[in-house]
Amino acid sequence: MAREWDRRTVDEAVQEVDRTLDGLVLSGGTFLRIIHGKGIGALRETVHKVLERRDDVVRFGLDSKSASGWGATLVELRRG
Repeated sequence: MAREWDRRTVDEAVQEVDRTLDGLVLSGGTFLRIIHGKGIGALRETVHKVLERRDDVVRFGLDSKSASGWGATLVELRRG
């Protein structure tokens, strides 16, 4: 699953990340790619803070293997 948030405010992104992760966990999903854009990094930093505080996130990191590079984050969730 991939979601694009590079045109959202930071507050909107926090709510959307939480909603998306909650839905993914409920559906049994374990991987997510978040496209937050490169910009000045505020949205990326906020997304990473949300991911750090969630117990259901096993790991996350920048998508270094795609053209998005540091404009996207890959997330792995615990299997339910």
